[in-house]
Amino acid sequence: MKTPMGAEDPLDDCVYRVLYSSAVPRSRSADEVERDLELILRASRRYNSDFGITGVLVTNKRMYCQVIEGPRLIIQKLVGHIACDTRHCCLRIISRHSAQQRIFADWSMAFVRTNRDLEAEAYFFPSTNEASAVTAISAFCISVRKHVLSGTYF
Repeated sequence: MKTPMGAEDPLDDCVYRVLYSSAVPRSRSADEVERDLELILRASRRYNSDFGITGVLVTNKRMYCQVIEGPRLIIQKLVGHIACDTRHCCLRIISRHSAQQRIFADWSMAFVRTNRDLEAEAYFFPSTNEASAVTAISAFCISVRKHVLSGTYF
């Protein structure tokens, strides 16, 4: 896998996974949020496919919760880009860790709408890389994956 700079990624065979939550700015109208989602999904699917990134974006129209996974250097650069995006605010990295395999290997960016309280769920996870936190976050990701596969609400 090539990095955006064209060099080989030395961590290519290692999957790096980041889970973050963020809020929709109160100033954004429902129409703006829908347009934002269309643009985010279109751009991320194209970019992610080009750079070996997979993941899922979950929203309840007030909050976003996203899992992205791929080569460490590319994911770190992407997180920096996401943090500067004004279409959301209050970004909180819940977890970042290496993994043996991808959870969302089949999707450059899956998308799930939910009625669940993502803010409460996101803050339930401790911001550490302790084994119990990684296990809880992995279970959350796997649960989201099952709902994406079944087409049901999460």
